[in-house]
Amino acid sequence: MARHLRAARQAGERLGLGSPRAASGVTRPSTARPTSPISSASRTRSTGAKCSSTAGAAIPCGDYLGFGDLTPQVLDYILFTSRDRGGNELGTVTADLNGDLFSLPAGAVSFATGVVYRREKGWRDPDPLTVLGVANVNQQDPISGSSTAKEAYLELSVPVLANTAFAKALTLDGAVRYSDYNLFGSDWNYKLSADWVVNDSIRLRGTYGTGFRIPNVPELFGGVSEGNLTTTDPCSRYTSSGNVTLIANCQASGVPANYTQLGTTILTTVGR
Repeated sequence: MARHLRAARQAGERLGLGSPRAASGVTRPSTARPTSPISSASRTRSTGAKCSSTAGAAIPCGDYLGFGDLTPQVLDYILFTSRDRGGNELGTVTADLNGDLFSLPAGAVSFATGVVYRREKGWRDPDPLTVLGVANVNQQDPISGSSTAKEAYLELSVPVLANTAFAKALTLDGAVRYSDYNLFGSDWNYKLSADWVVNDSIRLRGTYGTGFRIPNVPELFGGVSEGNLTTTDPCSRYTSSGNVTLIANCQASGVPANYTQLGTTILTTVGR
């Protein structure tokens, strides 16, 4: 749980300011009106409600531009407790068998085999205000999904040499695994390795194998979420850059000579 300040667009509406910009103090100097009205799609309640300075008012007024001017009543009205819930579950059923198949001069040939059933599930339920995008955190959609896999594997370990002139021990290993995913079809993967112990001081090992990874639950069912992309506009204050090419390109694009980038982040939306 977390204590949050509602986003400007909600605070503005609840306090009868009519726009998210009003709560942040961005107004048009000539009219003292907000510079950018919000669309009806993002409104959380009617803007008809007006704040009141009367003690005990249902919607108390507050001076958001004055330091320390917000009363406890105003803070109680605009603050809320954010509750996010989520979790992950992993369920597996396995059956394994291992042992020695037969003996060679260098030792016993051993094996391991088995089958696996695996189910992964994950979910996240953000606070309703976070889902609506009216809390002072990035908007997130709920997540819920699961995937299952059925697998079978076989591993062999074969001792090739032991206690010879050039090998205190040489072992070859091999493994193969078949995976069947309910969302991604099937796949074969394998691994080959060699372990060569020359003597008590020298040991050489090598492995070659393949692998396959399916997306996890957030990657598959993550929905839409917001983020902040850090940017730098090359045309910001370009006239003082001394870069002839940059100046020419910015002028050709119609960028005013006194242009200055106002912020370094852009709100982005990712997901589907």
